[in-house]
Amino acid sequence: MGYLKGTALQSILISVICFIFYGNTIPNDYAYDDAVVITDNQFTQKGIGGIPEIFGNNTFRGSYGNMPTVERYRPLSVATFAIEHQFFGQNPHVSHFNNILLLILTSLVLYAFLTKVFGNHESGKGLLDFPLIAVLLFIAHPVHTETVANIKGRDEILVLLGCLSATLLVLKYLDTHEYRHLVWGFFLFLFALFSKENAITFLAVIPLAMFYYKRERWPTYLRSLLPLAVASMAFLGVRRLALGGSGPLPTEDIITEPFAYATLSERFATTFYTFGRYLKLLIFPHPLTIDYYPYHIQLMNWKNLAVWFSILIYASATLYALWNLRKRSVVAFGILFYMFTFSVVSNLPFSVGTFMSERFMFIPSLGFVIIVAWLLSKRIFPITKHKNLIFAAALLPYAFKTYSRNEDWKNDFRLFTTDVETSGNSFKANLVASVSFLEQAQKIDDAELLRRYRASALEYSKKAVSIYEQYVNLEHLKGTSYSYAIMQLGDCYNANEMLDDALQSYKRIIRSIPNRDQLCDVIEATIAKSNDIDFKIKNYSDFVSLVPDSFVFNYRLGYLYGKEKNDLVKSVQYLQRAVEISPNEIHALEALSHAYKLSKDYEKAALYLEKVAAMNPGDPSYLKKLLALYKLAGNEAKESELMKRIEQME
Repeated sequence: MGYLKGTALQSILISVICFIFYGNTIPNDYAYDDAVVITDNQFTQKGIGGIPEIFGNNTFRGSYGNMPTVERYRPLSVATFAIEHQFFGQNPHVSHFNNILLLILTSLVLYAFLTKVFGNHESGKGLLDFPLIAVLLFIAHPVHTETVANIKGRDEILVLLGCLSATLLVLKYLDTHEYRHLVWGFFLFLFALFSKENAITFLAVIPLAMFYYKRERWPTYLRSLLPLAVASMAFLGVRRLALGGSGPLPTEDIITEPFAYATLSERFATTFYTFGRYLKLLIFPHPLTIDYYPYHIQLMNWKNLAVWFSILIYASATLYALWNLRKRSVVAFGILFYMFTFSVVSNLPFSVGTFMSERFMFIPSLGFVIIVAWLLSKRIFPITKHKNLIFAAALLPYAFKTYSRNEDWKNDFRLFTTDVETSGNSFKANLVASVSFLEQAQKIDDAELLRRYRASALEYSKKAVSIYEQYVNLEHLKGTSYSYAIMQLGDCYNANEMLDDALQSYKRIIRSIPNRDQLCDVIEATIAKSNDIDFKIKNYSDFVSLVPDSFVFNYRLGYLYGKEKNDLVKSVQYLQRAVEISPNEIHALEALSHAYKLSKDYEKAALYLEKVAAMNPGDPSYLKKLLALYKLAGNEAKESELMKRIEQME
């Protein structure tokens, strides 16, 4: 590479490296969180027309409706997905391609940022200077695969793009003192904030960059930062308005609150332990996984030496950075950049919903690669004549790991069934692997493969339950997994052997589930798979005793007693209760009317059919049925009235 000269060639090299490392993501499908922001998001599916709703609601609202969810407000990246959907439909390949383009643009801005902050005297000579080494290491690092290969990870890319661009404009203001640069910086920082909330950490990073770039008086620094502070306050105000309807999440849900069953001591010990795990991923990024949920990372205590080693490393690094800050040490800059940007995802100020995540390292890792690139360019390369060859060889392991990891992101089935092998002790990893096997099973015709997938689904579901048996919703998820198997596989390979297990799971937790109606619908679909009438009646009776105010259980029980057992007394009893619970359910009203008719109580039969007719004023068929009932009841006045109404309609 020694013969290549100039910034243009460096830009070309950056672009080519991005495509080399991530080009194989383009054929991939949607995966992981893409469903929440794209395929299952009703706002995104509206295209450009959904953008106002995207900016006016919790990021998860488009997928989860009014259900309580984690408070997330990242509308800008979701808006880009809506625009893509408007012009290209549901096309993951376009989205993957755009992620690569955004990575290229971000990497070019990063190169400009490093060159600007540290100056030519710090950059080395030739093509492979310090900024370029840092950028290429950043692109190549395998820990970034989750951000780039997962379309949803675009929010992280946009944050870094917006923040670095805003920083460059603030530095430009220090050169020119032209306020237009601060105005553009204001808008670009808003761009970053609306991409993801962690942009707020650059309120600390930007002053650090200003300090390293140019000596100025404090009023100049403060004036430079004022537009960014205003942008932050504006964003927080809009965010508060958008999230106003978000409800509280259950504190016992270990998927949304991993520390739900941890003591305060365990929480902090575990958090500091993950600090060391992050450093390990930066130095040796293997194995990689999407799942660091309980209990792939185990709860730690203060007896664990890894916890104290992690604290020692971070404390030492912080002290080194502060001691060398006045010297404008590049290593100190890298340490502080890492600390500032890592702080918001560290689980120290607040829980981020998981013990750790590789995507959280996308921005903080820049501090790490700055340090490594500086040491290479100033300590290693000056003593060798073959620095280009050495650096290229050093990137090969990264290239192999990144390329192979991108393949794991091909689709949900590949990703979940691969990562469960790494995160074998994770409750969530086992559950999603179970569901993935069940979903894949319905797409295949091979009987032996179907049997194996069904067996794998059951194995992973049971493993999830065994991981944390005190978790209140485990039985819910276990039952749902079994029910899903039953509904998808039918009678294949005795899938119905899981039917009773599913129902027993639901019986244990039905009264503790907040959104009970949704679960009742699942239970109804599960019971419906049985052909045994007595089995159905027994289970519906059990559930009615547990949830007396359930419409679906009372309705189904009344229907079965009437149609299958000809027990009109019990049929009327349960149907009457169903109608009391949901007075406007037409099917229940019709069934109750029919039960009274069979019981020869024609007046009551007519009473409920009158309500159905009133709900369908344009349908004469109900009036004709009413006419027949009143004839049986001998109500001549009603007969005459109905005949006139029918004649008028016809």
